Amino acid sequence: MAEAHEAVAFQFTVGAEGNELEPTQFILDVYVPTHIRMYIYIVFISKGVSVNVSYDVFKALVYAGLHSWKLRCRRTMNSLYNSIYPGHPLRGIAWCGMIYVLNTKDRDPSNGLIDWLNSNIFSRYCAPDNSRTLACLVFGSGTYVVLIQIRQYILKKLFSYHGWMYQEHGKMSGIGPKVWGGLVKLFIGRNPSLYSYQSVLPTLPLPSLDDTLRRYLRTIRPLCDDTEYRRMEVLAEDFRRTIGKKLQRYLWLKWLISTNYLMVQKLIPLCSSQYERQFNTVRIAGKEADKIIHYSDSHHVAVYHKGRWFKVFMYYQNNLLQPCELQLQLDEIVRDTTPPDYGEEHLAALTAGERTLWAEARGKYFLSGVNRVSLEAIEKAAFVVILDDDEFDIGVKADDKYDTYANAILHGKAYNRWFDKSFSFVISKNGVVGLNVEHSWADAPISGQLYEYTISEDIMNFSYDEAGNTRG
Repeated sequence: MAEAHEAVAFQFTVGAEGNELEPTQFILDVYVPTHIRMYIYIVFISKGVSVNVSYDVFKALVYAGLHSWKLRCRRTMNSLYNSIYPGHPLRGIAWCGMIYVLNTKDRDPSNGLIDWLNSNIFSRYCAPDNSRTLACLVFGSGTYVVLIQIRQYILKKLFSYHGWMYQEHGKMSGIGPKVWGGLVKLFIGRNPSLYSYQSVLPTLPLPSLDDTLRRYLRTIRPLCDDTEYRRMEVLAEDFRRTIGKKLQRYLWLKWLISTNYLMVQKLIPLCSSQYERQFNTVRIAGKEADKIIHYSDSHHVAVYHKGRWFKVFMYYQNNLLQPCELQLQLDEIVRDTTPPDYGEEHLAALTAGERTLWAEARGKYFLSGVNRVSLEAIEKAAFVVILDDDEFDIGVKADDKYDTYANAILHGKAYNRWFDKSFSFVISKNGVVGLNVEHSWADAPISGQLYEYTISEDIMNFSYDEAGNTRG
């Protein structure tokens, strides 16, 4: 079973004018399996401070360190693999081996470069046999990287072709598109990972200053009356004649080192950078502009139920918990009848209100102490789970309306959705599920694919007993 542990958090009070904030405290429940026990004893003595850490705490710290180390190693290996894609490390090793075999057979593929490396560099520090092996390894690795760079450049140029957009979906008509499709299939790699094509996706052209201003004026025209629109035209022209040209040059320099990717249709790979921001991401309110913060890793999710916030851990000893173990924790949260602390129930209303007010509240009340730690428990969570106490009635008939369901998923009661998180799973009392997504971190298809994947995994790979409980 799960057991509740207390951690101090925060609450707020809205005054009569709706903008007076008063810092207080509430309890943020942390649910962890009962076999986890963490105690740290700090005793102040005459000669200093005595700190005693329990064995379970030490073990938890070791597991956390190992998990972080493994995660970094895995990401380093993935980065190395993606940097040489569509090549492969094993093919690179085979290439170096072929160079070495040819060299030992007196067939020098380097036109004397291996002998030069051997005699002028490696022979000074290594035995003759080892120095020749190193020279072959360096030459083989260098030539393989050059070949991969050429292949990546060719793919980048091929992906810059736009004619496929005007072809019938799934068909290639005309000699040009067919030749292009054949070349793409020839140079493209096999079994790509999520980020394999990031280095070969072409950049979109940089719009001119005049085109940008023209599009801007066309965009704001429906929002302005004639007087306001004429004023914006004057400001746009003033911007074009003054600082606009300087900023355009800065933008051109940024364009040289930045990437804006094309979309996809089978042969054209899709930019995958947005997928990483699905989890461990939060939108931080600012007085002038918000910012998106992405954390590299998270071991917990934040759960909201009947006005209370819970921190639910997803790992034990560096392993993800099984669905049945997660169900035990969620069942314990649902059965818990402890009332929310004063103000805790409406805490998330800050994320639904005016952003400047929320930014000022963060700066005044949430930058230190228990308030900062407790806010981080929500913002650094992988995502948020909302266990609603209401039922969503939806049907399959054509005349059924989804207004109530859509309103509940989109905004709820305004105070029971943490709108700053990248996404929140909203689960009703009768088991209807929806996804509330903060839109600024990614395009809509990213979250749509996550939702589809979640549903398919639940149907295909997880099983339930007759009572609807997870097996395990």
